[in-house]
Amino acid sequence: MKRLTTLKDAGQSPNFLIVNKKWADGHHDQLVAFLRAAVDVGNFVIKDPDQAGEMASKVSEGEGVQASPAALADSLRHVEMAPEIDDASLQELDSLAQQMVDQKLIPAVPDFNAMVNKSYLDEVMGDSTS
Repeated sequence: MKRLTTLKDAGQSPNFLIVNKKWADGHHDQLVAFLRAAVDVGNFVIKDPDQAGEMASKVSEGEGVQASPAALADSLRHVEMAPEIDDASLQELDSLAQQMVDQKLIPAVPDFNAMVNKSYLDEVMGDSTS
């Protein structure tokens, strides 16, 4: 049996950390520590998906959900952990916002580039020891 990967780019769904600028400015160290921990978790999942699957299974079990550690490990092998904000991700936000404009939920597509502050993540990635 041969496994075919056919949906490589079809399931991309970037996740963003959204923080109030005033809060971020007043909590620099906490925000950097949180981002550093998130990057470390991503690196752990990439480095040892089997152990990450075991841990995820235990957490799921504690929440009343039975999930096979092997299945979770396999699914984690297909998750891309890329701590970055790239143009493609921001463009995806533009298309989502345009849908909201079309539905008259918001008046206009915001300038997402103006909202992004990469300095915190840049700081983490510059000193990442993982």
